[in-house]
Amino acid sequence: PRGRASCEVGRIRFWPQVEEGPTVLGFMGYKAGMTHVFLVEDKPGSPD
Repeated sequence: PRGRASCEVGRIRFWPQVEEGPTVLGFMGYKAGMTHVFLVEDKPGSPD
């Protein structure tokens, strides 16, 4: 079965302990790919 997100809002679950200068502490990712697009192409000469 396909995995489903329990909530639409993402969250950062891990914050590393850093004692040096400015650095990237977290990266937000979002599960994508569950969107469908339907398009009707009705221009002359387009294949059906």
